[in-house]
Amino acid sequence: MTERERELASNALDALDRLYDRESTTLDVWALAEATADAVAPGQLADVLRSTASQLRDVLRAGLSPDEQHWRALSATDELRHLLADIWSETAAPNAAELQARARR
Repeated sequence: MTERERELASNALDALDRLYDRESTTLDVWALAEATADAVAPGQLADVLRSTASQLRDVLRAGLSPDEQHWRALSATDELRHLLADIWSETAAPNAAELQARARR
């Protein structure tokens, strides 16, 4: 995974956090998932982003109340959230440990 793709994955994870906190809408996260899927290399992340975007599009078209839309959007983004958390833990956490070790020297 390139540095750019790690940054895009981190941005997507932040967007999911904002969705959970109701600081972003389902539409915001759908647009980000679509754009990020187009920006990353083909593979698992792109596939899950596309699947999530498709599910979010269905939620948007369902005519749900804002509350129901929110909860369905959280459910639709669950697989993506887990994948992004795994990516973050594999990339960012080791980098943070390395930076801390350098700072101690």
